[in-house]
Amino acid sequence: MYAIIDPEMSAKFKITISGSSGTDGVYYTSTNTYRNNPLMTTTAANYAASVDDMNNFSQTTGCDPDFSNQDMGEGGILSAYLVDASYTRTTTLKRIDGTDINNQSYWYDTCEGVEKMVGVQKMPSAVTISNETASINLALKVTDNAGLIMDSDGDGDPDFGYPGPWLGVLTTTERPYQSP
Repeated sequence: MYAIIDPEMSAKFKITISGSSGTDGVYYTSTNTYRNNPLMTTTAANYAASVDDMNNFSQTTGCDPDFSNQDMGEGGILSAYLVDASYTRTTTLKRIDGTDINNQSYWYDTCEGVEKMVGVQKMPSAVTISNETASINLALKVTDNAGLIMDSDGDGDPDFGYPGPWLGVLTTTERPYQSP
């Protein structure tokens, strides 16, 4: 199963932390950013959708257009690729320079020319479609995997929240048996 989507994604989610090395409590996504990263907040009044423009899968430096073969348990194997307008993987590095709210200079790497993201999911089991199949439903599973949380400073508190990855779930409905 595959999907072609816009690389700009947003999600609104919260996470409850308990028993960590950091501060226990509820953390919310917000529209606030720091150095182009969507910040998490403990202030419920700031609870809002976090926006992430997927233009690089690298957490360090360079252009990494592949998120490959990630085992998602019962959801199967998930891969994603950043592509340009001709659906060719982007591999050209682009450096972005900026200044944060503390007037500190920073930079980060992106993949230049990202137009779409192609997501590919290898399902853990086959879906059987027969002449008794009445309908097929595709849903995105977002509960329990609607966001990636990053603790960049190692204090046990989530600092940044990113949307995804979401998994596709296929289900079928069979016609009820009717006796002849």
